[in-house]
Amino acid sequence: MNREYGLAEQFAIAAADVPARGMYGLSRSYLEIYVVGAAIMELIMKDRLSVDPKGYLLVMDNESTGQSDSCSIQLEELIRNARKPKKLKGWIIYFYSYVKSRRAMFGPLTESLFDEEALTIKKKKFLYIFPYRRYITTSEHKECIIRRLRAELLAEGPVSKETAVLAMLLETSKQLKRYFSRYEHAELKRAIAELHESQSEEWKHVLMMRRAMEEMESSYG
Repeated sequence: MNREYGLAEQFAIAAADVPARGMYGLSRSYLEIYVVGAAIMELIMKDRLSVDPKGYLLVMDNESTGQSDSCSIQLEELIRNARKPKKLKGWIIYFYSYVKSRRAMFGPLTESLFDEEALTIKKKKFLYIFPYRRYITTSEHKECIIRRLRAELLAEGPVSKETAVLAMLLETSKQLKRYFSRYEHAELKRAIAELHESQSEEWKHVLMMRRAMEEMESSYG
């Protein structure tokens, strides 16, 4: 890993497959939704987005928040120009429902990963008949992300907000425990409980994302 990845990029790598190691992550659609959700979380953390008292997402115009990259600007513009303001849950449902819009946002967010071959997409067949696609990463890229997670979550000392939110996203997508041994699960559980308390606002947003997806699943089921 030759550069610092953003939160959305880190999640994409952590949740992608590594077939050579027998490591299988999220389905294509789930990974895309969570990556876009991670990008929204990152904009909130950077004060590019705010959550008003009623829970609606608002784009911040304060110049002190710094410059956004082109991917972030595209996401900000979508939120700013929406016909009606939406809460985080509403945006997750939107990206769940509108595949074209989701992939139009996912593409720019992960373009650099594809350029660096940190992420690829492979065609596969279920039962050797039904075609589908999965996002693939390499052991080296995934291990760099997981190593930092393990170092901050299991060691004494502070956990950065970015690592905390990444851990919570992986937890709610049921990916986190896969990277820890059974012996480490008790320590992991303690660390996650502390994150829920110390980063309660972020955890509330992450949990809202998962609930929105569960509601959509049940409505389609």
